[in-house]
Amino acid sequence: MGPHSSARFVRATETPTQDWEMLRPDAWPPDQIDQVRVNGAAYRLGRLTASQVITGVTDLAQYGLAPPELTVTLTISNGEKITFFAGTQTPIDDNRYLQAATDNQTVYLVYGLAVDELQRLLDDPPLAPTPLPAASATAAR
Repeated sequence: MGPHSSARFVRATETPTQDWEMLRPDAWPPDQIDQVRVNGAAYRLGRLTASQVITGVTDLAQYGLAPPELTVTLTISNGEKITFFAGTQTPIDDNRYLQAATDNQTVYLVYGLAVDELQRLLDDPPLAPTPLPAASATAAR
């Protein structure tokens, strides 16, 4: 999709499997979406916690946040929107820099896989895997 692409996913139902559909850039119903990938990304995002907090930040560029590498806007069930920006990977560990849109002087270090999976949803859209053809039984001769 490229560096300036966007995607929009919504939960199609409130079922235990939490079926997702994609509305942008293309409309794909739940049966065409790799639900495991989207649920995994949502699960990791929902459990995102900071391992370190950097306050009093004046130069966002050193964290890859000016401009950010990824902007994520979540709309939770009560309609509230939460936006955050993801920056570059940290020099050690598998963390990424993250900034809440409401505070431009605080940067968080978070587990990079959670952010990377969101980027992967853009770069490699989560289409459902193509089913294998049915095996046909053949008699051994």
